[in-house]
Amino acid sequence: MAFGPASNPHPGAQASYGVHSAAMNRKAPRWQWALAIATAVLLPVALLVACVAGRGGYGPPEIVNTADRDWLHEKDPGKRLTAALAARFPVGSDAGALEDELLREGFHAPDKAAPADDALEYRWSELPCENFVSVTWTADAYRRLTVVTGFVSYVCP
Repeated sequence: MAFGPASNPHPGAQASYGVHSAAMNRKAPRWQWALAIATAVLLPVALLVACVAGRGGYGPPEIVNTADRDWLHEKDPGKRLTAALAARFPVGSDAGALEDELLREGFHAPDKAAPADDALEYRWSELPCENFVSVTWTADAYRRLTVVTGFVSYVCP
């Protein structure tokens, strides 16, 4: 049995093979291809940057960004951060200077702060880990520091 337009078992029906519409023969304009390629490349990059940036920055804040970054993953890196903060902002120094410096470095108000303490935090990602640094302090009536404490934590899948 032969197949083809001459052997169509349904007389009057149009054969569907070999028939193309004009739309199927048109090529997409170059700008559509360029848009598709740009979207395929730039969207994942933008999402990665958004994930890496988080609410902080692209790396640790200046106050903890030293040549020896392994200390961030020590057993208790908060003690080392607290010592660095105390050396730079000793007890009795201006609390406003500490706050201004932390804000300049990209720290922001945490989602929940202890009611009696002032606190700022900084987040950044080092894939696959999310890192957190927070600084809390108390000040006297003259806005002089009485206690400054640093906390470091990270979450890795």
